[in-house]
Amino acid sequence: MASEYFKPDSDGEVIRPSYPDLEPAQRPHTMISHGLPYEQACKKHVDSFLNASRVYIIASKSLPEQTQCLAKLEATLGEKHAATWIGVKPHSPYDDLVEILQDVKAKKVDCLVTLGGGSLADGAKLIVYALENGVGDQAFGAFHQDDGGKRSQAPATRPVSHWYSYPRHFLEPSIPSTLAARTHAIT
Repeated sequence: MASEYFKPDSDGEVIRPSYPDLEPAQRPHTMISHGLPYEQACKKHVDSFLNASRVYIIASKSLPEQTQCLAKLEATLGEKHAATWIGVKPHSPYDDLVEILQDVKAKKVDCLVTLGGGSLADGAKLIVYALENGVGDQAFGAFHQDDGGKRSQAPATRPVSHWYSYPRHFLEPSIPSTLAARTHAIT
């Protein structure tokens, strides 16, 4: 299928499949959105497509220190914002993820939003996988073990997303930090 032209919504947002040249049955369930400031796009999709009521944000450490991106997102989400976790160490070590998983469960959230990229986005995918499959805190670290049976962090060369097929019930919008920072600078 040739790339299609995707028309903007009435608010200016364009939403398109991440791989528009693939036949619809072959496309992964990932979409790309542009044309609307990140916090407005996130709120729009939390309210409509995701129909979420308790949003948990996992944000990079540098964004709240250097920009207003996180504060804008939290304010825009309003009462739907349940909590924010700031920072995940490089390569998503399981000890970090277990703490976040426990917090997410305690807060009874129904949507994770990542603000930043790399390790925190990969870690959020594994947290979603654990939530979707009822994985407890003790078993969480058993997803990946080295030959000695010790828990180890996800190798940088093999992202966490390589280990499983993405669940479809608990969704995780991701806002890469380069786009969030750029949007922040423009607005």
